[in-house]
Amino acid sequence: MKTLFLIFCFALLPTAWADGGREKYPSYTELAKQEKEGVDYKVEVDDRASCVAVFAIHGGTIEKHTDTIAHQIAQTDGSYYIFQGMKELEFWDLHVTSHRFDDPRAINLAHQSQTCVSVHGFVHTKPAICLGGSDDFLAHKVAEGLKGQPFDVIYPCTSFPGDHPENIVNRCQDAGVQLEYSSGLRKLFETRPALMKTISRIVKSISEAHCS
Repeated sequence: MKTLFLIFCFALLPTAWADGGREKYPSYTELAKQEKEGVDYKVEVDDRASCVAVFAIHGGTIEKHTDTIAHQIAQTDGSYYIFQGMKELEFWDLHVTSHRFDDPRAINLAHQSQTCVSVHGFVHTKPAICLGGSDDFLAHKVAEGLKGQPFDVIYPCTSFPGDHPENIVNRCQDAGVQLEYSSGLRKLFETRPALMKTISRIVKSISEAHCS
């Protein structure tokens, strides 16, 4: 087992953008005018008054397994917001970039929570997690906590920095950490579900300790 703890991102592309191409909608507001909730996508939101709120705004068919990962991190006591694409074809129509994702339900949950954890996916065959977000201290702590696991840990995440102030991960009171899971790692979870649970426990424990 080998973990690379890097201070820069090394040509991890092709990225998630290469998988889908140009976005169709400039915001969730515009998406909701054209796509039908309950048919094209669904939203799960539960405010459990926890200090950490977990987000997966590209779940379902968009960035596969990110919704399941978010549920694993939230467990039974954490707040969460999950947007799940339901289209099998043209699923990229449902991808709205994080700093333009303006569903009021997501924004309200973020504003009521101290720390955000946002789960995303990118395309790369090698198992890896790239850590970004505006809470550098938390991102560093999570990166340290993941060392020794059988995948690469990349921090800071220069390919996906997640530092835009309007990014949903930074709308919590103390901002948060953005976790980009490679397609290789998400594929690995299909045969090693215990690894997903281990990562999720580490992320949850460190994030809750950070905001307690």
